[in-house]
Amino acid sequence: MITIIYSTNKGSSFIEKKNNQLRQSCDLPDVQILAYSNKNEYSLSQIYNKGISESKYEIVVCIYDEVVIEDGWGVRILYDFETNEDYGIIGKCGFCYFPKNGLCWDRVDRNTIGEVYKIADGGHKKPYCYSANIPILQNCISIDGFFISFDKTKIKHKFDESIKGVDFCEHHFCLANFVDNVKIGVTSSFKVINFSKLNLDNDYNDARKVFVEKWGDYLPLEIKPDFIYAPKISYKNNERVAIIIPTKDKINLLFDCLNSFLSKCSNFDIFIADTGSSQENIEKIKSFISGRDNIKLIQYNYYNFAKINNDVFKKYIDDIYEYVLFSNNDIVVMNDVVSAMVSTHKKYKDVGTVGARLHYKDNTIQHEGVYAFRFQSMFHVAHIGLLSYYPKNVEERMVVGNTGALMMMKSSVFKDCNMFNEDYKACFEDVEINLKCLLNKKNNFINGSATAYHYESQTRKEDEKDLSNLQDDYCDVLVPFINKNRNELGKFIINRDIVFSQN
Repeated sequence: MITIIYSTNKGSSFIEKKNNQLRQSCDLPDVQILAYSNKNEYSLSQIYNKGISESKYEIVVCIYDEVVIEDGWGVRILYDFETNEDYGIIGKCGFCYFPKNGLCWDRVDRNTIGEVYKIADGGHKKPYCYSANIPILQNCISIDGFFISFDKTKIKHKFDESIKGVDFCEHHFCLANFVDNVKIGVTSSFKVINFSKLNLDNDYNDARKVFVEKWGDYLPLEIKPDFIYAPKISYKNNERVAIIIPTKDKINLLFDCLNSFLSKCSNFDIFIADTGSSQENIEKIKSFISGRDNIKLIQYNYYNFAKINNDVFKKYIDDIYEYVLFSNNDIVVMNDVVSAMVSTHKKYKDVGTVGARLHYKDNTIQHEGVYAFRFQSMFHVAHIGLLSYYPKNVEERMVVGNTGALMMMKSSVFKDCNMFNEDYKACFEDVEINLKCLLNKKNNFINGSATAYHYESQTRKEDEKDLSNLQDDYCDVLVPFINKNRNELGKFIINRDIVFSQN
């Protein structure tokens, strides 16, 4: 089974209560609990090593005495080790980056993974979710010490007893094993409440300096994921969906996009809106779609995202399509995004847009929604999760909008919003239509399980006037729209997370 080790300066009554709590929550027929009374006589490293030497089980769990763990956690941590035999150390919160200064909290939004619950004012549990709960271990360099478990037959180093006190004890332990090729991961299989508080006092700073002195030759140290998590979509879509994809040359991008929809999704028709490809590439597209009844090529001699999508919608999207999915040609879907987005529309009432989680080629996140804010009396938007390696959400959540790079709407809602505003030359038409949905009392959602790569507007970037057009669109079209509806939109900025995007 497992051995649990903790150090405490509290009395025997606390230890008895804590041990009973651990036995009950662990939910295992046999568990060894080694509680050491310690009033600063020993360092945490000494306590843990003493526990390891006295442990009778291979799986050892070291926790802070103020930690409370969800019922059934013992069974789940054993399962984590049994199903991930290549891992030696598993925790609940981990760090994937250590800078030269040794502060693992640097770039916390980008390189910290896992979750922990803290007790907020009023006694309420407040989750600190550094990354989404996913049913696989996520690799990291080091584990936060409030909960750290390991297989003592697989670790190559015990705790460093030259390290005094509490601070950085776990990081010395983890880095020693990490650089010696012991695999370290974070699990989402159970929840932990951590009542302890981080004290950034002189002792902590002194411990950080010792850590940097010892490991400085290895720093900065970073580990990056070699894949993105794209869950299997279980929902089976029975609705016919129209997918509109504007494109110009970049033929390999287009074919990767098409092949991803064809291999991952079902029950759709694709309308390719070519905006001026060479004749050679037109012939390649015709050859690709030959014999495929669910792909149609429509040719234009200009590019304008709003006008092109509107024209295709008006002329080719008839009543058999309840939903329309707008997609860039540089999208590669990783799972059945069509069914995932339809399922969100079916699940909730009064839905406006539904979006997906988008990643750059290097696996960092481009988009999990976008938040809006005011700065120096100006209206700004910024992407949530931008450049993080780890998604914050793989489920559905209500937002205020989604990027037009991959966005689904009901055809009737798109009509009710008067489609895209064709006054935009290059961008922000999706921002406006998301705000129109708000004004029309529609709720927008992002489905975090719907996953795709977005190679970021590679066709549009060839336009040398793009920056100028973006500035004109923002100043001359979007800002006047916002100012006209400022009072109504202000309600959403104050009362809800304003989240919308640009394609």
